[in-house]
Formats: sequence, structure tokens, C-alpha cells
Amino acid sequence: MPTVREILVDWLKANGYEGLSNPRQACGCEVDDLELCAAVGEECEAGHKVPCDPETCEADGDCPWHMVPGRKEADPPCRDCGKPLGANHACVADCGSKGKEAAGGD
Repeated sequence: MPTVREILVDWLKANGYEGLSNPRQACGCEVDDLELCAAVGEECEAGHKVPCDPETCEADGDCPWHMVPGRKEADPPCRDCGKPLGANHACVADCGSKGKEAAGGD
């Protein structure tokens, strides 16, 4: 039986996220480092990394990246062919997917 952490990691990866972000506390963690974060909770959101901007960084630019809510791409990859899903996902003939339903209806 999978653990809650394993379910969360699998879902984040399958849906194109790189980790968790908590913008209210200005923190984030990568998907493979979730066990290092003692503050994973209800305020955390699925997110992606962006390069650190020393001009706006609360840590004075002393970090390589920040985790922000949302995906890097507008749409997650198709589970069957790997192409981004979207309103015009047309690989039903190629991989059998039926648009956004293939990624859980996001």
C-alpha cells in the first residue's frame, strides 16, 4: 500500500509539478525533498521552480531558485504520448487519449 508521501510525489510528477510552494511563508521544497520539510501542510500548493532574482529575493539572492505555485507549462503532459494536453490535444488517433481527461481532468 503506498504512503501519503508516495501518492503526493507520484501525483506531482505525473501532473508536471516540481515540488510544493507555500507563498504565505515564502518557502518551497522540491518533489524529491518533501521529507526534509517539516512544514508540509494545508497551505502548500503544487508548484515549479523559477530562478532566484537577487533584486526581489527575501534571502538577498543567496539561493539558486524559488518554488512558486503552478506549473511551468500551461498544460500537463499526456500520460500516453508525453505531448502537452490542452483544448487542441489531438493525439486520440496516435495514443488513444481523450484530451484533458487523460491527465485527470485538470
